[in-house]
Amino acid sequence: MYPVVIYCTAIGIYCAFEARPRPKPRLWIPIGLFSYCLGVTLVYLYLRNPLFHEIAYGIEVLFYTGYCAVLQVRISRSKPSVYKDMLCLTWHAFFTFLSAFIIWNIDNVYCDRLRLIRKAAPAFIAPLFQFHALWHIGTGLGCYEAIVYQQLLRAVMLGKDHKLRVRYLLGIVPYITCASTENDRKLK
Repeated sequence: MYPVVIYCTAIGIYCAFEARPRPKPRLWIPIGLFSYCLGVTLVYLYLRNPLFHEIAYGIEVLFYTGYCAVLQVRISRSKPSVYKDMLCLTWHAFFTFLSAFIIWNIDNVYCDRLRLIRKAAPAFIAPLFQFHALWHIGTGLGCYEAIVYQQLLRAVMLGKDHKLRVRYLLGIVPYITCASTENDRKLK
């Protein structure tokens, strides 16, 4: 189960590197990412140490967010109108991943204590101490946010972002909308 997030994050990294239209794909990117994923998987299967996987995943997420930050700087100069939406989405995804990562580590270190707290807590509070489940929810939301970011990034790189805006459902779940213009309203 653990190596799955390594492969999913590698897909996000690949999408970030290939967001710009290119006449020819760069094969070293998927080969390098697959090699990293395969290497992490093999070492993890040999060691069976969650700490190794956590560090490998953390490195991958830092690389991903770092590269996206570089892209953000470029976009801020060329497309300041969409920069604010992208920056907000980037930080939202980063802190979601970071929070999930911290919860995951707390769960690994204090698993036995958390289990005792869950047993002693009232039934309606006990789920709040299911840190492993919270890690999955946080990582899932972070992955979703990264996918939304990739959609917006690709649109920006293709020059098709002039009507796109990022909105948040309940202030948490981002989605992309197409802002209507005065001309669009007249056509309806």
